[in-house]
Amino acid sequence: MASDLDLVARLLSYEQGHAVPKSSHRHLAIHDDALVFCPIMMAGEESTIHALAIGRIGTAPKIRVVPDPRLRADQFKLFEWLAKGFEHYFQSCRDSGVHPQIWVSSRPVLTLLDTLAERLRYNRDYPVVRRFGELLTYATDRLNIAGQQALIDCSSALTGHWLTGQSDSDDEHLGALLAWLEGDRNGIGDLLEKVRIAEQQPCGSKTSPDFDRDILNPLVTEYNVARRDGANPSRLTFLAGQIEDALAPIVLNIYEKTQKAIQLLKEAELPELIHLGELEARETDSFQSFMKSRDKGYRMSLRDKPKASVFKMAEREDAEENYQAAILASDSVAQAEAILSGKALEGKVTNPRKVKLAPRRFDLLFELISDQEILHLREGSKLSLKDDPRYQVTVVSLQRRSGHAIISLKVTRGKRTHGLPKDGAKQFWLLSAPDWHRLRNERKQFKERLAKTPWTHNSNETAPVLPSRAAPVDPLALVEALR
Repeated sequence: MASDLDLVARLLSYEQGHAVPKSSHRHLAIHDDALVFCPIMMAGEESTIHALAIGRIGTAPKIRVVPDPRLRADQFKLFEWLAKGFEHYFQSCRDSGVHPQIWVSSRPVLTLLDTLAERLRYNRDYPVVRRFGELLTYATDRLNIAGQQALIDCSSALTGHWLTGQSDSDDEHLGALLAWLEGDRNGIGDLLEKVRIAEQQPCGSKTSPDFDRDILNPLVTEYNVARRDGANPSRLTFLAGQIEDALAPIVLNIYEKTQKAIQLLKEAELPELIHLGELEARETDSFQSFMKSRDKGYRMSLRDKPKASVFKMAEREDAEENYQAAILASDSVAQAEAILSGKALEGKVTNPRKVKLAPRRFDLLFELISDQEILHLREGSKLSLKDDPRYQVTVVSLQRRSGHAIISLKVTRGKRTHGLPKDGAKQFWLLSAPDWHRLRNERKQFKERLAKTPWTHNSNETAPVLPSRAAPVDPLALVEALR
């Protein structure tokens, strides 16, 4: 049903001629001193930077251009320059007790940075370049963590809060996306013309093919011919300047649009998620841990060992669950989607009662009547109250009568602090609530269980021989008994 809501919102956006809100809360923190990084690569060279614009939020950029990034020496000079800037920024974050935050224009830039980090962090000949790759790796590795606040692309950030009247693939172009956010009072016709004009300018990690063929390629070719022919330094400087003059306006335009996107997010009247502070704290802890490992001289491994793999997988799963639960706890649009899809429960309380079991032992029971057509609930499902996750119930039974769902619930947590709800009260229950300490407890268990390398990852051990068991007479009966 969530996709249906998105479709309705896109149709409404197309009809009104501007983007429409998708979220009631802002899901991202915005650091005032965050780094805005806008690189573009050379066509056909997926792990180089041809030109870049870099600066802090709200400041003018520094622009650097390499005449030909295929020349290793020139490319590494750029990386060494970047390494100094990243080192200074990361150290200032450590001193302030916060995590770094890097903003880029769109998802293709994330792919470029991930490729660069993997290429450079193992370099043996240039320690400064290797250091740059390691620092970049912190940010790119966080991309797999839901709700991460370290490396953010503006296209995804904007589409996470607004929907346009165009497709998801068209939203990848930051210029076109900004045109939808600005809208046009004259109607959809003029807006689409603005979008068409915006799409003529590159806003990702590459220039346009026409620009490469007609302008850039002749300039780079002339530069390389002069270099191979032993031209004097002044001639090479002049030719390099021509390449810079051609590329600088492109990265400057991308930088300005990235800054504009960040400003739109800051100025939007969207309150922050209730749990955004916990997401920030998680990010800071990960950053401090990463930097301490670098301080101790640990190198980046080519392959994770079993223990590290398990820890990373558990972190990703925990982050996904907590992030989705954090959004549901605050965002009213996400809550509406959850109700339609049956991932949340909303209804009216009826028949609250206290059942005595023994002296000083009792159960608190009540029913919830819901009009929801879809419910992903079953006996034993645990729910948390949206307004206070400490109040939890368990589903005892679920029945449908004359178009209504009647869910019998038993209070399992919060008996003394909340007691029974009032008859007729409306409640909103979530299938999950954020648990920011769960991962720490899981890691303790993993550490104990993985103290010895399992046989699956130890070439010196063979698979254990399990005792054979007779086949059950009625397998279907055993399956039904599990329901």
